[in-house]
Amino acid sequence: DKCNDKSKAQTEMNQSQSQGYQHRLEGFQRQSEEKERPCGQVARSHYYTERPYGQSERSHYHSERFHVHAKRSHDHAKRSK
Repeated sequence: DKCNDKSKAQTEMNQSQSQGYQHRLEGFQRQSEEKERPCGQVARSHYYTERPYGQSERSHYHSERFHVHAKRSHDHAKRSK
């Protein structure tokens, strides 16, 4: 019967994942609507931080990496002048 419980848990996990996917889909749609205005970026990162299970840390890491990248390219632009 343990096996049965496991498959039930698996199903529930899949359901929650597909719900998360749906959330992401809505987020992306909202994001494309917000592309016109620059503050859409803020809303997007806010949307990601609200998401549970480790996703928020990932987006935080991602934005930090982006920050570093932007800084580096800025320095590069200064040097190439």
